[in-house]
Amino acid sequence: MKKYRALVMDFDLTIADACEIIAECLVKTAAEFGVDTDLATMRAGIGCVPAIIYRDFAEVKDEVLAKRMEERYYENSYELNYHKVKFFPGVREGLMLLRGQGIKTAIFSQKERELIVAPLVREGMADLFDMIVSIDDVEKTKPDPEGIRLICRGLELEPTDILYTGDALTDQTCARAAGVDFVPVLCGATPKEVFDAGFAVGMYDSIFELCRAMTE
Repeated sequence: MKKYRALVMDFDLTIADACEIIAECLVKTAAEFGVDTDLATMRAGIGCVPAIIYRDFAEVKDEVLAKRMEERYYENSYELNYHKVKFFPGVREGLMLLRGQGIKTAIFSQKERELIVAPLVREGMADLFDMIVSIDDVEKTKPDPEGIRLICRGLELEPTDILYTGDALTDQTCARAAGVDFVPVLCGATPKEVFDAGFAVGMYDSIFELCRAMTE
């Protein structure tokens, strides 16, 4: 693998095992608005912001309603995300491998900053990241590359210095738009076959395996 100066990571289903929490909260919020959906349908949309999940997967065609549901989702998600989000095995060890070789680390997520930072602090992992870009920091959500460009500027790196990893097609599209290399991790809901093998510089089952490959 090419030597990179930074690894930029998505959060949910890339380093954080939050699939069931997100799906449960999406279903709960939908029910409050009289929208009938289920866990499997909501899991399929994870990786997009809630308004788009409701629009594309729960067939909520009223964009104003979908936005109201998104706002309510975030209200409902605070307690669950604070207390129940866990990290995949090997995340801490993988990050420490990168730090040991001077490779910078960053998060770019659709999630609100507080919901990213709280579990990192709880697990004593906040200091393992050089930069976090959340939905609070950008005007446009993924797949727009604004967040990756902010990280390039913040870390004073060129796009060619950065490897971006995530679990969803929105991450792949975002990386392509930003001009950075991309590698999917296969711990999310997106099957391996869906990713563009011609664009990805590799595919790994976990962040730890990716970090180990970057430091070999």
